[in-house]
Amino acid sequence: MIGGTIADTIELTLKLLGSYAVVELAPPSDQLSVEILNQFARANRLDNVIFGETSRSADGTIVFDVSVYDRVENEIILSHQETASSFFDTFDAADAMVVSIVESFSDTHIGWGTIVLANEGTRGDFDIY
Repeated sequence: MIGGTIADTIELTLKLLGSYAVVELAPPSDQLSVEILNQFARANRLDNVIFGETSRSADGTIVFDVSVYDRVENEIILSHQETASSFFDTFDAADAMVVSIVESFSDTHIGWGTIVLANEGTRGDFDIY
């Protein structure tokens, strides 16, 4: 579940940057080598392939592993791991994972924050994006 949320957040962040077309594809294999990733990227006309997994260690820690393959470099340009010892730690780990992955190949600073909106005018329903 949380792995899917991380993937969704990476996808949304890249789409909001406006410079990336994002497609979700099934992985070509359980064992991803540079050769398999290269063939997969070429066959699907992809510049980058983001892939990863979520697992649980023997002590119950949740482990997130995400990597980025670059077709031009023909190598994995980033491998990042985050861990969470509790359910609540997963949110911080997921945010750190998204920032690391997106910043690594977008050269764009990614930050999280809070916005408070106060309606001081006409009452009504508003959509905010």
